[in-house]
Amino acid sequence: MPRPGKTSGAQLFGILSAPSDDDDYQRQQFSNLGICMRLSPTHSIVPLLSGVLRIKMRGGIAKGLSTAVQSLGHPSQQCLRQSQAFRPTVSAPQVRPMTTSGLSPLSKLSASTRREPNDNAATMAFRLNQVVQNGYPTQEPPHHLHVYTHKHNTHITLTKPNREPLLSMSCGKIGFRKAQRSKFDAAHQLSSFMMGKIQEDGHLLTMKRLEVVLRGFGPGREAFTKVLLGPEGKNISKLVCRVTDSTRLKFGGCRSRNVRRLG
Repeated sequence: MPRPGKTSGAQLFGILSAPSDDDDYQRQQFSNLGICMRLSPTHSIVPLLSGVLRIKMRGGIAKGLSTAVQSLGHPSQQCLRQSQAFRPTVSAPQVRPMTTSGLSPLSKLSASTRREPNDNAATMAFRLNQVVQNGYPTQEPPHHLHVYTHKHNTHITLTKPNREPLLSMSCGKIGFRKAQRSKFDAAHQLSSFMMGKIQEDGHLLTMKRLEVVLRGFGPGREAFTKVLLGPEGKNISKLVCRVTDSTRLKFGGCRSRNVRRLG
């Protein structure tokens, strides 16, 4: 005996295949299977589910039963009241609980923003008027601090905005000779000496902005960076507005020299 609400295809096909004048038999069989039918005196159950039989032969009992259930809402069809297993579950609409404080934090923030006077509107209008009349303020072109580091030496040059040199130093000018000029310590001392020299000569008074131009990947590159970001360059690093890398890159050109191999 099948459980209420669970109907096999063979059982349903046997009920639907009964004669059209045997409505009491069909009603009893549907009641045993858990389906309750309510028919008017002038209608029979066979016209209601005759479409199911035709569709069953082509697409299966499940498809036919689905088509019959979809057609139940039509006025010309019978009323089929399904059991609990066949009734569609309608979930109750979820009601958002109301906060005890009345307004949500977002609503409170929006209300407080609307109440505050918009003082920035006048300031923005004044600035916009100044820009329209006078245009944007033009910034002075920056000075340039060129740092050329290669595997043999380090050169640091300070120039004007028009590229005229103001101060130029290398590791050889502070006492390093031959192979000592390529060391990290020589580049570090050169960078520290150059920072002090710029301040002693008073170049900071005329320098509003500074652009650092790096070239090469020698040991002096990292040494200069540490000095600039350290206590020796705290007065100069404030003026840096741009850092540029101007290392030369060769596209084709002449054939390079063979790499030196030792040992």
